[in-house]
Amino acid sequence: MAFRNVRIFLRTLMGFLQNEISESLSRRSSYLSTFKKIDLAQGVYFLVSVPEAEVKLMSVGAGGSEVMMSMTLSIDDTKQIFRSIERAYDHRELVEIKLDDLSWKTDCRARSNPDKVTISFKRLWERTRIDVRRQDIATATASFSSLFETK
Repeated sequence: MAFRNVRIFLRTLMGFLQNEISESLSRRSSYLSTFKKIDLAQGVYFLVSVPEAEVKLMSVGAGGSEVMMSMTLSIDDTKQIFRSIERAYDHRELVEIKLDDLSWKTDCRARSNPDKVTISFKRLWERTRIDVRRQDIATATASFSSLFETK
């Protein structure tokens, strides 16, 4: 009799856990589907959610296996970042901005490789520095501009 009650309890518990996991995954999937990915370079991208008015800046480590940096930004801060990128791109200059604890630098000055743009940003002890193709910068700014007016 006790064994039967334990089996019934375990079966009920497993059904409950399966329901909870399924609902949790469904909510998570629904939440993530509201984001549009805007790539700057391999491993560095923005996840923009218009309905949530939220942006996540992601910087993924070597091999794409571990997230090195993930930060939530406001839409206004993200607009300022994209404005600084556009200004550096249009004038082929170095543009630096500071937003709270985030420092962002876009270097579009002509060098030995005119197609190369260097982007670096840091927050507290976290730092990322990447080289991006000029074409990828243009694509990213156009993608962001299609979601929000950046001028």
